[in-house]
Amino acid sequence: MRILLSVFAIALLGSTAPLLADEVDVDHGGLQVTLPEKPMQDTQELDGDGQGKPALQHRLIINKPNGSIIVWYQDAPNVKDPQPALKRARDSVVRLAGGEVSDEKPLDLQGHPGVYFVAEIPGKGEFRVAYYHSGSRFYQVMAVGTPEFTHSAVINKMFESVKFAEKAPKE
Repeated sequence: MRILLSVFAIALLGSTAPLLADEVDVDHGGLQVTLPEKPMQDTQELDGDGQGKPALQHRLIINKPNGSIIVWYQDAPNVKDPQPALKRARDSVVRLAGGEVSDEKPLDLQGHPGVYFVAEIPGKGEFRVAYYHSGSRFYQVMAVGTPEFTHSAVINKMFESVKFAEKAPKE
């Protein structure tokens, strides 16, 4: 499965202003998460699902001077074993970062497999990412920016808040 990583032009070494405290709970394709403010929404058409049809990635985005939050999901109906796809997604972020994984652990969210990792961006910051698979859908929760941003209290709360809604796709 091809997973497109979208990274926006952010000033990784810019302001360290804190995130706003206007939290919002969202349900994004069956994944529930607490975000520090109302996100922008968009849908991006990806290269394809391996069957000649374009895949759609549905994204929530929050951009700040010292980092960004990107939460997305996309359908992946042809994935039979999610573990190799989760590994490929992690490897893509590490390549994009140009660094190495500094922290990694497997995840199990309500019986759904996932992977959590931190990938350093040499001299600039880091990606902090959780990928999940449920049914025929992949999900990403990501913070990218300075370490002060990616490990701030509001980002920690975001990662801790993640859960699947009852209507989430089943394995």
